[in-house]
Amino acid sequence: MNDFFHTWRSSYPAWLDGQGPSADIVISTRAMLTRNLVGFDFPTQATGAELATLVEGLGVDLRRTSSLSNGHFLKLAELTASQRKLLQEMQLIAPQTRKNPLHRGLMISENRALAALVNEEDHLKLAASCSGFDPGGAAEVVAGLETELEKARRFAYQEDLGYLTSWPGDVGTG
Repeated sequence: MNDFFHTWRSSYPAWLDGQGPSADIVISTRAMLTRNLVGFDFPTQATGAELATLVEGLGVDLRRTSSLSNGHFLKLAELTASQRKLLQEMQLIAPQTRKNPLHRGLMISENRALAALVNEEDHLKLAASCSGFDPGGAAEVVAGLETELEKARRFAYQEDLGYLTSWPGDVGTG
């Protein structure tokens, strides 16, 4: 098991450093992208074998990105209930993911400002957080991770709808 839970308390996440624009008013800004892969059913419809393949393969792909290469990949089923609860309280996973961790993974950057959740409602949920009010900065960071991942994977996209997701409200290009 990696040392994420042994070291996470030793420093604050980067988005809490108070250095961003309007940090005296806004604690942090988060930008998120949801993506699914071509050739795989959405996680809500996929088989256990498909989900296992996705968590393993995407875990490898995420570790190969420059922005996450020094991060921590956590297979949620290998964590204790209290560790998953902590991740939920850190708003890195949803309550239903905490309760059903099988074939789900979470990649967290070393400074905890960037995360990628594998196999929640969609194959990938990418999230970047910046200190203060910095929507442009957060969007740039998460888009950079998406660009790196697009070198290894094809995301489900339709010209008339945009990126395809399991939730109709998330479909499109933002």
